[in-house]
Amino acid sequence: MKTLRTAAIWLVPSYVLLSIGGKFFAGAAIVGLIFGGFTLLKGMYQFVSASSDEVLAHKMTEGLPYRHFFQDSGIALDPKNQELHLYSKPHYKTYKFEDIRRFETNIQTGGAVYGRGLAVVAGNLASAKNNAKSSGLFIDVRDIDFPRWKVDFNLRKIEKELPRWMEILRQHVNES
Repeated sequence: MKTLRTAAIWLVPSYVLLSIGGKFFAGAAIVGLIFGGFTLLKGMYQFVSASSDEVLAHKMTEGLPYRHFFQDSGIALDPKNQELHLYSKPHYKTYKFEDIRRFETNIQTGGAVYGRGLAVVAGNLASAKNNAKSSGLFIDVRDIDFPRWKVDFNLRKIEKELPRWMEILRQHVNES
C-alpha cells in the first residue's frame, strides 16, 4: 500500500507537468514518470512475490494482541494458547512457550566513514547494512531445523520497540 502511494505521489504530478508542456516541465515530468513507474513495478513485484508462508503468517496472527511484521520477518504472541508465531522469509512456524529457550536483543550502530566521494558513500552504506543485519530481536527455540530466529525492526523505532517486545516476552513466556 505504501509503495502504491509513493508511486501515485510521483506519477500524478509528473502527468500534470507533462500536460503543461515546455522543455523544463517535460524533463521533470519524464524523470518523475520513470521513478513512479519503477516504484509501481516494485510494489507489483512485492505483491506477486509474497510467499505462501508470508500470507499464512499474516492470516494466522490476525487479531492477536501482540504482533509485529517488518520487511521479511515477524513475530506474534498468542497468550491464550501460549504460542509464539515466528516468520522469517520464507519460513513460518509456531512454538509453544515451553519450546522457547531464550530471547535477546542487539542494537549495532557506528562504523561511519567521514570524507568525500563515492568510496565514503559506499563505506557508509555497507556499514549501515551490516548494522541493520546485526540488530534486532533474536529468539532461540527448541527446533533442529530453525534453532535461531531473527525479527527485524525499523531502525528509527528500534530503541522503543525492542524493550517493549522484551517485556512482552518476559511477562508471557517467562511468567507462564
